[in-house]
Amino acid sequence: MMTNVLKSVWRHRPLLAWAVQQIRSVEGDIFPEEIHHVRHSVDKRMHEYRAGRILVRRASRQLGVAAFPLIPDWNRCPRWPEGIVGSISHTDETCGAVVGMSSRYHSIGFDVEEIKKVRRVLWPTFCTPVELEHISRYPSSDQQKAAALIFSAKESFFKCHFYLNRHFIRFHDIEVILCASGKRFRICCLNGDLPPFPDASTCHGYYDSDRDLVFTLYLCEKDGC
Repeated sequence: MMTNVLKSVWRHRPLLAWAVQQIRSVEGDIFPEEIHHVRHSVDKRMHEYRAGRILVRRASRQLGVAAFPLIPDWNRCPRWPEGIVGSISHTDETCGAVVGMSSRYHSIGFDVEEIKKVRRVLWPTFCTPVELEHISRYPSSDQQKAAALIFSAKESFFKCHFYLNRHFIRFHDIEVILCASGKRFRICCLNGDLPPFPDASTCHGYYDSDRDLVFTLYLCEKDGC
C-alpha cells in the first residue's frame, strides 16, 4: 500500500522506516502497560491504538531497535523513548507509522487521510485564500485530492512542530505550497508569534496518494545530516 515517494525517502535516509496496513489485518499483541491506557475505550479506538503500536515496532525493527512500549502522554501524543522519534496516523480503515533515529531527526510528522472525507464545505475552515485559489487551478476531478493533501500536510507539520515545543498551531497560521516536481510540499508561516522552528533548510515535506488516500510526511532533520 505504501507509496513510491515514501519508499524513496526511506531508501535515501537509512535512519528512517515505516509500516502501513489495513487496521483489520494487523496481527500481534501489545504491552500490558499500553493496554492500560485504552482499557475503557470503545472497540474502534482500541483497534486503532493497537494497530499503531504494532506498526511502530515493525518499523523500529527495520532500524535494529528492540521492541518497546509506547505510552501516550497527557495529551494522548506518544511518549517516544530515547533515541527514537516518530509519528502515527490512521483513518477508519488504514493505519501507518513512521519512525526515525533521533541522532538524525529532531522530529517527524506523518499523516494519512481519506480523500472523500475532505468535503468542499470544509475547505475554508483549514485553507487560506491563497490555498483555495491554488486548489481551483486543478481540474475539478482533482480538486478534492488537492484539498486533502493541503489538510494532511498541515496535520503532518502540526505533529512535527508540536513534538518540539508542545505548542498548538491553527490551520490559518501556516500555508502549504504543493510542488508538483518530486511530490514535495513547503510550509510558509503566516503567524510571526509562533515559537521558533529549526531552519527551513533542514525541514522537508513529501506527499503522495492512491485512489482513496493521501499520505504526507514532514521531516525535521538535524544540521549536518
